[in-house]
Amino acid sequence: MKNIFAATVVATLFAGAVQAETQLGNGFSLETEVKAERKVDADTSIITINPELTFDVASVDGLELTTGTKLSVWDNTNDFTMDDEFDHLPVLEFGGSYEVRDDFTIEAATTYDLEAEARGEITLTASFAF
Repeated sequence: MKNIFAATVVATLFAGAVQAETQLGNGFSLETEVKAERKVDADTSIITINPELTFDVASVDGLELTTGTKLSVWDNTNDFTMDDEFDHLPVLEFGGSYEVRDDFTIEAATTYDLEAEARGEITLTASFAF
């Protein structure tokens, strides 16, 4: 399994992260990111999958709504961890972004833990690119 992780890390270093987008129609798309992370000082490694459903609101140009979750697939302490994900309810991530101009975007995001039945912190972000 260490060889698989090493190969994934090398591929991720060259590609950033593995990501694919599938258009589902009517403004919906499914984007899935596979990410390998190595913490050198802590001597830990993890591979995660982050599926995200996106909806481009046709009536409001520049508005995008998302929902997703992060699933742990592998780590160096417990090896394959995907089966552990079915032992608990997921934490859902919700967000929305609105592109005011080409260089100015506002975003809102929060999470909801289905296991604890509690909402996470609401985060509001405004970004200006130049």
